[in-house]
Amino acid sequence: MTDLRFCGIQTARFLAELAEKWNASLVIAHTSVSGLPKIELEEAESIFNEAVCPNINYRYLLLNMLDKNNQENTLEVMVGQMKADLLVLVNQHFHFNTIIKQYFKDNCARYKPAPLLIFPS
Repeated sequence: MTDLRFCGIQTARFLAELAEKWNASLVIAHTSVSGLPKIELEEAESIFNEAVCPNINYRYLLLNMLDKNNQENTLEVMVGQMKADLLVLVNQHFHFNTIIKQYFKDNCARYKPAPLLIFPS
């Protein structure tokens, strides 16, 4: 999960290499950073297609737009609906605190438990 304006290309490349071993999809889940304007779908797709995809070069790379107004259900969407097998965060203040609070309040246990991989900032 990231704000596409701050997508960590090196981290995404590493994850693409990992996903490639299993022919797995890699989903970049976008939600705008608090305090910044929301990115509309067309703009997000443009950033994704022009700045993210060419720098990662993985054919199973997908974009998912998360509802910024519904951050309380982020884990439900990512684990319960999108069926994520692994959640990945970078230890930054952007979305990290929100997801960690949800994850450790046993919200993840309601669904198929998903491991959490945390990259240092």
